[in-house]
Amino acid sequence: MRHSSYAFISILFLLVSTILAPRIVFAEPLDGQPSGEVFTGGTLSGNSWISWAGAVKSLSSGLYDEGWRIRAFGAYGQYGFISGNQSNSANPTLFEITPGYQFKKGPLISKLYMGLHGEHHKFKRSDPGNKIAGMGYGFKVISENWIDLPMNSFASLDGSFSILNTSYMGMLRVGTAKYVDRLFLGPEVQIIGNEENYYFHFGGFARWKMEDSQIEGSAGFAKDFDKKNTPYFSISWLKKF
Repeated sequence: MRHSSYAFISILFLLVSTILAPRIVFAEPLDGQPSGEVFTGGTLSGNSWISWAGAVKSLSSGLYDEGWRIRAFGAYGQYGFISGNQSNSANPTLFEITPGYQFKKGPLISKLYMGLHGEHHKFKRSDPGNKIAGMGYGFKVISENWIDLPMNSFASLDGSFSILNTSYMGMLRVGTAKYVDRLFLGPEVQIIGNEENYYFHFGGFARWKMEDSQIEGSAGFAKDFDKKNTPYFSISWLKKF
């Protein structure tokens, strides 16, 4: 069985166990709060695409309270690049299992996760000098931060770093639903990369927020490590349970 098959099986096992096991072992949340969430989505740009799915489960309280939680995440995609004056492409498979804790201080909510990160990059053409080829595992730290602002607005700053392939991500958003209730609009800036390549996104997003779910879309311009400028589009869905 190939490494990617092992990764997909691991992702499926982690998602199912994350959703089901804590319902049996840990206490029910207070005040009828949801105790977890599932999410899925995808992003498309000129020379890459990626789809993902994941889940978060509170282990000690409701989803909105301080407390321990666990996060599972998996993704699969494709990206193109230039190597030795020739075009090449790769299919990455990623998975993460990261316990964490949610902190609350007034209007600020911060989440800190730490755990296992795995990636498998399968190249269309052999690229011996590429440092991220094949399967690897590493330790990853994820930080998610949200602050409520006046006039039904918010700002969020998320980031991550993994020792595997020196992978990193940073994303800043500011949104407001001042004019249309439940519809948040605003700009976003994101950078994703590792020791071989990077992507920079600048655009805007729209988020329609419902009582226990939300759907979101974003669009803008992407610049990659080969200095190409292309549009990008992203869509995601989240459901609390």
